[in-house]
Amino acid sequence: MTNKHTKCPRCKRRGIRWGGNRRRCTPCGATWRVRKKKRGRKALRRTPNRAIKYLANREAVHLRNAKFYRRIISRNALMEQLPWPQVSQSGSVILIADAFLQYIERAWHTWYCILARPIDSEDAVILKPFCRRGTEVALGWQEAFAVVPNELLCRVKALVCDGHNGLILEARRRGWLIQRCHFHLVARLQQKRSRWIRGLHQGEGKQIYKLVKKALDTRSSKVLHRSLKGLAVLGRRTASRDIRRMTSGFLANYEDYRTYLHHTELLLPTTSNTAEAFVGLIRELCRRARGFRTVNTMDQWIEALVKARKTIKCRAKTNRII
Repeated sequence: MTNKHTKCPRCKRRGIRWGGNRRRCTPCGATWRVRKKKRGRKALRRTPNRAIKYLANREAVHLRNAKFYRRIISRNALMEQLPWPQVSQSGSVILIADAFLQYIERAWHTWYCILARPIDSEDAVILKPFCRRGTEVALGWQEAFAVVPNELLCRVKALVCDGHNGLILEARRRGWLIQRCHFHLVARLQQKRSRWIRGLHQGEGKQIYKLVKKALDTRSSKVLHRSLKGLAVLGRRTASRDIRRMTSGFLANYEDYRTYLHHTELLLPTTSNTAEAFVGLIRELCRRARGFRTVNTMDQWIEALVKARKTIKCRAKTNRII
């Protein structure tokens, strides 16, 4: 048995037992611990639990001083312990892409978000977002796809997007199928010609909406031809320059909106809402954090969000015959 810490720290004389972990000096009456306690502040536990609760919106938003510091420590532990989500190593995949724009550090910055979903699954894996200074441009999408591993790009069959020129050019160059978002098309048309009661051009809005929905959903070539012909007539008659431009663009690229009908084996969604949902999570995080001071800080929280969330549901459209 060791005799360590058995002498009095005052008079250096041997002490007697004074409980389980203490000793007492008989001459001077001083007591001391056999096993000395570590001095200073206790070390924080590096666990990702607090950061995961905050990212899942299950923790208080406003924290100060020590509690806020503990959240930062938890975020760093989450980034170190959890790996980036991985896509299955075999099988064909589809990509869903969208961009997120944020004004930070006195300049606009864009985060290019790409999700990969195997064709035999409903879970789209969130890939590492790519950040670039400036607004959404074709060069930004080219750099974002260059970061994606080549072994994953070789298995891509289709790209679901909102029709941005950078995404369309990248898909054409790589030989991917294109599925344009139905929601973005209808929303742009409704902004110019609403079909609701208070709309100034309700009748024209209803006609355009009905013809576009038939052209998007029908499997009949006769119904499709009749709908496209009706849109062409409305495009020539309308007084709105924007409507003429939108209808002419749809007539030139309507096949990109119907890819899900021609390639049912890929189980393509008709909207890019999966990527929009991920962008919504980032926006909600920025709102609860009251913004971020630097791009580096925002990148770290987005990385923690991706590693904590990993996947988002992406279901195919249920086809129905019209």
